[in-house]
Amino acid sequence: MRRVTKVLALALTLSMVAAACGSDDEEAAPATTVAPATTAAPATTAAPAPAETGAEKSATNPLGLDLSGKSVTVTTGLPDSLSGVEFFMLDRLAEWGLSIDQVVLTQTTGLETLLAGAADISTGAADESLMGLAQGADPVIIGSMESKINYVLVAKKEHKTIEDLRDGVVGISGPGGFNTLLSNMAVRSAGLEPGVDVELQQIGGSPERAAALLAGQVDAASVFLSDALELEAASDDLHVLARYADIIPEPGSSTWFSVGGFWAANPDIALAWACANLQGNLWANENRSDYIEMILDRVEGTTRGPTENMYDEAVKVDMWPRHPSDIVRTEYLENLNGMLVSTGDLEAEVDVTGVVDSSYLEAAHAHGC
Repeated sequence: MRRVTKVLALALTLSMVAAACGSDDEEAAPATTVAPATTAAPATTAAPAPAETGAEKSATNPLGLDLSGKSVTVTTGLPDSLSGVEFFMLDRLAEWGLSIDQVVLTQTTGLETLLAGAADISTGAADESLMGLAQGADPVIIGSMESKINYVLVAKKEHKTIEDLRDGVVGISGPGGFNTLLSNMAVRSAGLEPGVDVELQQIGGSPERAAALLAGQVDAASVFLSDALELEAASDDLHVLARYADIIPEPGSSTWFSVGGFWAANPDIALAWACANLQGNLWANENRSDYIEMILDRVEGTTRGPTENMYDEAVKVDMWPRHPSDIVRTEYLENLNGMLVSTGDLEAEVDVTGVVDSSYLEAAHAHGC
């Protein structure tokens, strides 16, 4: 069973939520600089043994998983045309008996919900795990439904270069968003200072930022490539000003992560999650038509042409790797470490040892997933 709830922001007990959340047209507050934590990163766990089988093994359930009676709360972002693997995974986990309460967030981050005890598992850009480390948390990433960066900077066509955004308005989700980090880096790459030479306006998630671009509310915004393709199809006045894959080291994209030792305490769920991730990546690579139809059916506002283009772009950059070691990589966290320090979001790099735990993916792969 899977229940989906959409919320703008959870009422959390963390003080940082007040800064991160606000109305769509509220100007974002300056990001808080976080000092590195004194606690060590979580230790790498040993490869788990196969889960105890409770169901008959099959092509769709090679481990014979039976998760009946178990439940999790999972937070995700708003769906887009790269959400196919996420859909596949959650559907497959529900088939194996897991009860999933899915909460869709647009402004609150997955890290905030995890630290507040409002969720067990979250999707989120890898920077959330680094920020969690800096706050003394123990995040562990075991998978990814989108392994490569999928953001671009879209602007009005009158802006030919990033430098042309001087005195303009850039839409962001909030001070803690990964898109905000990228927007800051893009602006600074042209010698401009965010909040001084360029106004940052808090809008919301990527679909909301795309809508603000279409309405002429902002001059530019970092959005998912899928939203950019829809924008280019809908308007002759917008264009991709920069592709982040061309200007920064690969930081990865969305990850499946948790805190507080959740994966180690629930190895059957962790192994099932990894198996579903591997199956989802294989399915996405080999089933172009089914993938596209799923997106058109489940994601409001998507159209065939841009969705087909997005799929082809994703395959080209290996968005859904098939080998466990390529799905989540510590190298991407190390790249992000430097970025967060350069933007002032971290005072110093944090120790990322053990944050990426590929043992569940490796074990699931070894047993037929």
